[in-house]
Amino acid sequence: MARCLAEADGGPDERAGELRTVRAEFRAPVLLPATVTYAADPAGNAFALRSGRGRVHLTGTVTRAL
Repeated sequence: MARCLAEADGGPDERAGELRTVRAEFRAPVLLPATVTYAADPAGNAFALRSGRGRVHLTGTVTRAL
């Protein structure tokens, strides 16, 4: 989840502390070692973590400070 939030925050070039709230739904464990893919909507308000086979492990949404 921490890595997903780091991606959602926009990285070091964006303003720190911009995220206001986060909601996450854990759907399936990630059994290590594993390769997963992070995906987000274009606005960066929703994200998901999926396996190479398409299994959804985590979904979430963020709201941002104005």
